[in-house]
Amino acid sequence: MYLQELSLATYRNISSVALTFRPGVTVFVGPNGQGKTNLVEAIEYAATQRSHRVTSDQALVMTGHAGARIRAVFRAAHRRSQVDIQVRATGSNQVFLNENAVQRKSLIGQFPLVFFSPSDLSLVRGDPSERRRYLDELVLKLRPSSFMIFHEYERIVRQRNALLRHLSRVGGRTTDALHDWDVQLIDAGSQILHLRQQVLTSLGPDVAASYEAVARRDQNIELDLAATVPVQPDLAETKAVFGRILAENRAREVERGSTLYGPHRDDLVLTVDGLVVRQHASHGESWSFALALRLGEAEALRRRSRVGDPILILDDVFAELDRARRTALAERVIGFEQVFITAAVPQELPEIQDERRISVHAGEFEEETHG
Repeated sequence: MYLQELSLATYRNISSVALTFRPGVTVFVGPNGQGKTNLVEAIEYAATQRSHRVTSDQALVMTGHAGARIRAVFRAAHRRSQVDIQVRATGSNQVFLNENAVQRKSLIGQFPLVFFSPSDLSLVRGDPSERRRYLDELVLKLRPSSFMIFHEYERIVRQRNALLRHLSRVGGRTTDALHDWDVQLIDAGSQILHLRQQVLTSLGPDVAASYEAVARRDQNIELDLAATVPVQPDLAETKAVFGRILAENRAREVERGSTLYGPHRDDLVLTVDGLVVRQHASHGESWSFALALRLGEAEALRRRSRVGDPILILDDVFAELDRARRTALAERVIGFEQVFITAAVPQELPEIQDERRISVHAGEFEEETHG
């Protein structure tokens, strides 16, 4: 799959732009703050209906305007898909697929994309929430139908926490209402645990191979789910274990006024030769693992996708790497159908054959000619 056309209007610092693309590598070069990241963010938004940079869409709209417009045309084999998005500074966005209004969630997984950014180091060195988000987003990309399970689980935890806080304040005993929330928590939470474990099982070899390629070393790489509820071979067994844990810790949860067990409390533990990366890895080794996680994600999507390779975006990533890792990363990604790269300084980039280069200045884009 590849992005064929992109047009934007009043998107961040970009007043108006219309670009066409082809398969292969496209590099956006220009000083920081000129619009490189804004453009590739718009590509991400068109494909995934979200930006990894913000929690509110209001930031995507150029100052002084009521909204922004994104149009993207994706090609997969002989299929053409046009996505139009009206981003509102206030109120709900409007999303269209081939000129038909659709819900945002209906597009999840249709246009696979992997975004590499400097913030990916937090996947290795950051809080458990960063790794949970990485894993759950990959689950959603691979199994879009699981969206409602995650959505429902978040609602259940919020409501159950509200009840636990109330019981903690009034010193009340457990109630039938808490039992009802337990049943729902166990059902949705156990499904998420199994989804995570299934994805991890298939992801592990891809991450290990990617780490070896980037780090240029053959080491024992492991990804383990550190779950507050141990995942059992059978879903029914996991539900039974979950129920016993909640029953045994009822008083503790009421005292704390919070749900202490379930997928929202878990972590993804990354190890190299038995050592936890977060605690023992150097800066360079941490970067190798962060890149391996994204490359593993790309390989997993490539293997499962019905529309071909995912689009890869590498936003200012090469600036964070030494020469050896830059070369190794470039070698790994150029085999994908379409790759977008941004860089502030051309010298940060390894040599990539047949790349298309576009210079960026103050929200304007101009293709560079070779020779």
